[in-house]
Amino acid sequence: MDKEELINQAIGFHEQIYGLLNEYSYEDWLSLDLSIGQLKSLIYIRYRGKASHSELSKILNVTPSVVTGIIDRLESSGLVSRQVDEADRRVHWLTLTDQGEDLFNRFDLNSKNEISQVLSALSENELEALVNSFSCFLAAFKRHMDKTNRAIEYRDIA
Repeated sequence: MDKEELINQAIGFHEQIYGLLNEYSYEDWLSLDLSIGQLKSLIYIRYRGKASHSELSKILNVTPSVVTGIIDRLESSGLVSRQVDEADRRVHWLTLTDQGEDLFNRFDLNSKNEISQVLSALSENELEALVNSFSCFLAAFKRHMDKTNRAIEYRDIA
């Protein structure tokens, strides 16, 4: 098999694995009583650590008044809180509350438990090969991100 065929096969495996993993989390996320805007806001805040009102407006491509409604509902649900920036009191940072973090942690734990069960069926040699392959892929991905100046802030959530 040549390199292009191997790349296509790797992409195919990625798509299959990603689809299987998402099967577990879709049910959890769809069971929540959240709008798409609320869900996107929660995810953005979780992976960034915090977000400003204007950031969410840009990311969601909606007006600031729409973001205000989204955040008001998330805040009344106890999932996010507003915190004043100490350097500029006009800026309010949106962060997840403990309840918001618990929501993500619960879903992460469900996924990790499923993955752990699948990995437990592998031999030590198979696990070692998988870990080495993931390590190579992650290193290559980080190099690609650096090379293309698309480095994103990575927050370790494990």
